[in-house]
Amino acid sequence: MYANGPISTETRGAAGRSTEAADYQDVPRPVAVMPKTYAAGMHLARHFHPRAQLLYATSGLMMAFAEDGTWVVPEGHALWIPPRLPHAVATHGAVAMCSAYLDPAAVRSFPASCRVIAVSRLLAAALTALAEEPVLYAEAGRGGNLAALVLDEIGRAPATPLVGYRSAQALRTTVARVLGPQHPLRGDGRA
Repeated sequence: MYANGPISTETRGAAGRSTEAADYQDVPRPVAVMPKTYAAGMHLARHFHPRAQLLYATSGLMMAFAEDGTWVVPEGHALWIPPRLPHAVATHGAVAMCSAYLDPAAVRSFPASCRVIAVSRLLAAALTALAEEPVLYAEAGRGGNLAALVLDEIGRAPATPLVGYRSAQALRTTVARVLGPQHPLRGDGRA
């Protein structure tokens, strides 16, 4: 397994910003933000990133799977993923998301395991604003201030206990209750 495959110079989103996670792993800034949209039923196979990731659902519903649990990430929430942690992601319906890739040196005091957080209005606004800055923002300017705010808001955000599952059976029970027993999202890392 490798982090994210080859770096793409052809996959671009709004304002010419790359939509490939690999393009954000070596950015010489503490926070690199990538907005992206996914179609319904998308499944990203197991992968990892050298940086930590905040996987924020700006709209829609995602599920993330790792060895130590499965997490439901509804709109307005984000999953904290430590650096180098293998994980897979599936969508239920169309999803708009924003990933913040965080330099491991900037998040040494952050949790060593995944957790879902409710995204505050301030964190959502800071992520949106940082996505509008150049990827190589001025660290002593607005971009650097926004990055510091993003790190502070993530660090102080409490975990949201109702959307994390430590066992596949607990997840399957919840999915069957909420979405119906025949729904294609399963607690085994597949969609």
